[in-house]
Amino acid sequence: MTALALWTKRLRFGPMVLPVTFYNPIQVARILAGLDRLSGGRFRLKLGAGRDAGEHEAFSISYPEHDQRVAMLGEAIEVIRLLWSGNQVSFTGQWYRLEGAQMQPVPQHPWIGIGGNSEPSLRVAASSLQAARLLAQTVLPGIRQDKCK
Repeated sequence: MTALALWTKRLRFGPMVLPVTFYNPIQVARILAGLDRLSGGRFRLKLGAGRDAGEHEAFSISYPEHDQRVAMLGEAIEVIRLLWSGNQVSFTGQWYRLEGAQMQPVPQHPWIGIGGNSEPSLRVAASSLQAARLLAQTVLPGIRQDKCK
């Protein structure tokens, strides 16, 4: 992704979906803010709750029940958004904790999308993101699939 940031000028890029069960949101926020800066604000972060039990097992990563993973997703989004504000922030959740944390640099154009189509995931998306992103990533693909049938 660093190569894309440096060698392209207009391409928006990012991972398909990062499962929050695999990555600490504090590290995600720090690393990806740098990529966004390198790219001039073209990085797009997409997060998900994690859906592949076998993948988790293969890497010895715990695989909580669906509702717990979705709650982790909501907390991870909150942590990343707080850190990307550039302000000194505190947060206490069930999985993550910040105490007077401040991050620099922050992204030029912070962007977070959510992967997932379960009702709890859509609720997290609706409460965390702009309606346009929610529509583009959850409703429109379903419409496209219906038209292709």
